[in-house]
Amino acid sequence: MTALAGITNTLDARGSAWGDYDGDGDLDLYVVNQGAGQANRLFRNGGSANHWLVVILAGRASNRAGIGARVTVASDGDQIREITGGSGFASQDSLPAEFGLGSWGGPVDVTVRWPSSIESSLVGVAVDQAIMMTEPAPDLSRATKGVSADATLPGETLTYTIVVPNDGDWSAPASVTDTLPAGLAWGGYLTATGGTPTWDPARQRVLWRGAIGEGAAVTLAYRVTVDWGLVPSTTITNAATVDDGYRPAFDTPPVTTTVLCRELSGASFEYEPVSPVAGRGMTFTAMATGSLPVSYEWDLGDGGIASGAMTTHTYDVARNYRVTLTATNDCSHAVVSGTVAVMPAVGRSYLPLVVRDLP
Repeated sequence: MTALAGITNTLDARGSAWGDYDGDGDLDLYVVNQGAGQANRLFRNGGSANHWLVVILAGRASNRAGIGARVTVASDGDQIREITGGSGFASQDSLPAEFGLGSWGGPVDVTVRWPSSIESSLVGVAVDQAIMMTEPAPDLSRATKGVSADATLPGETLTYTIVVPNDGDWSAPASVTDTLPAGLAWGGYLTATGGTPTWDPARQRVLWRGAIGEGAAVTLAYRVTVDWGLVPSTTITNAATVDDGYRPAFDTPPVTTTVLCRELSGASFEYEPVSPVAGRGMTFTAMATGSLPVSYEWDLGDGGIASGAMTTHTYDVARNYRVTLTATNDCSHAVVSGTVAVMPAVGRSYLPLVVRDLP
């Protein structure tokens, strides 16, 4: 049969591959021979008057070559070709799907079911040509994340906004995941223009699921609160992760917010016991609201000096003392004073003990 087909190869052939190398619509054969001095052979098919169609695939949501796709051509009957990534020992047939149509010279319909499960088709295709079919696919690559302020203060509220447009030609069963970075707390507000947004408290993240149609977009917004414990110049950077349901997930360009210094407010102090007594210890506690860290210095009014948010002191003499607290952080300081009235110690009274001899 090989001789009748014009294939004469008496060498030690190991691999063979089919493909239309000269573009005339019929399949040619390339044979790989083993051994020194045994040249490979290319057998060119002279063809016939039959009609044909070659379908070249360009994958987008699937792999670029369309391997795994199923191509159907409907003429006076249906023919199916599956694009495979391996066709023989040490060989690979050409990737385009080649169809012989015999005497059928009218138009045909072509349908491709891609590995992504997306299906595309062309109706009324002229025969005797090679055509390219590109896989429809969503394109969410322009997804962005924004923040309401590029600088913030401890205790302030920020709003994050995620916009995901679909610039592709296929609907995307998309998802968005955005995990809060350290230093931010959930603000209790979440909204979206479509789909289903949820807050996952266990993993501190915002989730969104839904479909984004061709040419459509979804906008997701939520609020967070900046931790009071963040020190000035702290940088908060994060990005959202977007998945179009077909290709690997990707991150949006990150957004950055810098924490500024919040000036001190509400500086005050208290002491215990509220009615201190000379000779007995008492405890002072400082309070102030503002960016951390805050340092505290005490002038206790009797020459005593102390530092720290809490200090203990003993006054030896009963009288009024002027206590001054100075609170300082990176951008401000506050001074508050107050009078502490120290009472005299109350002496203990003892009844005389009379000892008599028993009769």
